[in-house]
Amino acid sequence: MFIILRAKGSPDFVAFMNYNLYNAIIVYYKLYLKERHQLDQNFLSLLREELRRLQRALGWQVKNDASCCGVTVAQCHVVLELGQRGELSLVALADALGLDTSTLSRTVENMVQEGLVERRNDPRDRRFILLTLTSRGRAVKEEIDYTYNNYFSGVLEHIPKGKHTQVLESVHLLAEAFARNGRGEVNPCCREEER
Repeated sequence: MFIILRAKGSPDFVAFMNYNLYNAIIVYYKLYLKERHQLDQNFLSLLREELRRLQRALGWQVKNDASCCGVTVAQCHVVLELGQRGELSLVALADALGLDTSTLSRTVENMVQEGLVERRNDPRDRRFILLTLTSRGRAVKEEIDYTYNNYFSGVLEHIPKGKHTQVLESVHLLAEAFARNGRGEVNPCCREEER
């Protein structure tokens, strides 16, 4: 290694120090990113694996329970959203469910025909349609609530009681993160610009 002595404060000294500091930062940053990337990749792989397991378990449960309650999975989501939030416009319901209005309107039309949902014009703005559950729709919601409460009660029996609040907080944080990350965006594997 060569040591070059330069006069402190001279332009050569400042340039030399800046260049070496810059290179040291770049080398450190590359090492840091490589290590962080490796750690994050392992963590992200585990997170994705656990989410897939959860998705499969919940997917089967939702299909089984919804069909047992006499509605499709899509209808189940509509019943639960309207049951929780009351009267909603088709646009607000579509936004809450992350669907486009044309897709949702077909589901709602079937639910109106089956007597689960009532549809009426908004008296404040007749361009909007308001949706509410009928008495039959509220009965289906109660059945869904009862079925799911029993199911999740059984799930929680396998988790220590002292961790129940932590589970709820973690699920809430995860749901919020997904919502903030762009609900309804194209699957990252399918983005045109990344091919």
